[in-house]
Amino acid sequence: MLKKHGSELTSAQATVMGHFTRTLKRGGAAAFDRYNTRSYNSFSTLDAQYNFCWAAGQAGLAMRVGNVGTMGQIAQAMMPDLRAALGHVPPAAGLNVPPLPPLPDVRPDLANLTEN
Repeated sequence: MLKKHGSELTSAQATVMGHFTRTLKRGGAAAFDRYNTRSYNSFSTLDAQYNFCWAAGQAGLAMRVGNVGTMGQIAQAMMPDLRAALGHVPPAAGLNVPPLPPLPDVRPDLANLTEN
């Protein structure tokens, strides 16, 4: 994902950093660092970590299969699910793991492998 979308990430970070530097002049870099810290800490709530990790994994999968140049659109579409995962606290924290999607059936079709 980083190799595929690295230039988009670099551009997005430069844009946000530019906002802080432009609007705050002095101390913009420190304010940007505090903003990042608060953002990342908001994603680390213990009670919702399994749900958040599952939702983040789905977002990561969407990024991996998405075309170059579409990262912003994918992130915008996936953000509501990530935020919703943080708000959901399972009854017994950590025990309510969302089900994984079913694996594809990769068994060979034996009827097509035998000669008539």
